[in-house]
Amino acid sequence: MKRLNYLDIDNNISRAELFERIKRGNSTPFQHLTKLELCATSPVMSAAVYVLPNVTKLTLCLKDGTGACFKDLSAMPNLRKLILLGTKATTLTREELDSLRALHHLEKLRIAPSDSCMQDIHAAHFTDADFDLMVSGLPEMRNFAFDVICEPRSISVLSSLSRSCPKLEKLQLNGNYDLQALNNMPAKMFPLLKYLRMDDSSVSGITVRLSPLQIARLIDNNAPMLEELVFMADMEDSPVTVAWHKIR
Repeated sequence: MKRLNYLDIDNNISRAELFERIKRGNSTPFQHLTKLELCATSPVMSAAVYVLPNVTKLTLCLKDGTGACFKDLSAMPNLRKLILLGTKATTLTREELDSLRALHHLEKLRIAPSDSCMQDIHAAHFTDADFDLMVSGLPEMRNFAFDVICEPRSISVLSSLSRSCPKLEKLQLNGNYDLQALNNMPAKMFPLLKYLRMDDSSVSGITVRLSPLQIARLIDNNAPMLEELVFMADMEDSPVTVAWHKIR
């Protein structure tokens, strides 16, 4: 296994003792391993991190519906890309999500249900302030996908990302946002952003003050390099998307 650089374990691993035994037999068993895909419970992942010092990309299918292992991922100093996929109804705590800010070199973070999972990932009592804290330690982030259902979020999460993740090129967020509020924010929040996906550009119950064209111009001002804009509620028929394409 000394030259192994990619490992995909399809079978579910449920016993943490596996990696503990591997470590006892060889303190550096996966020295050249840089990419790992694993389906496991949190205890298994917490044990695995200590034998994966050089992994740069980790795809983890969460088998137990929690993120209890997140706090241990900082033991992987070379981690650059992290994909966390729910395989069942999953609830993440504020503390679990907050622990991700310790991954200062992370360039890609995706938290979402797996393609085969029809159940959502929820974050209990996770507020805009908690989101701000989570991303505050991710200055190298370029690709951020947060498909997690939590407290109703305001446009302030975009301010948090703009401030903490200046290199962001791709952004996917669960939820609806009142993009009219961009009118009160500095221009060019995301100078490098090329892809933006949200559920919708408006929030039910909030008065419509700006036309789709005006909102499209606000998006263009804040993300001048944007190449693709997607609102899942309407896809290509979104009035804002149509207006944005006209001014590009």
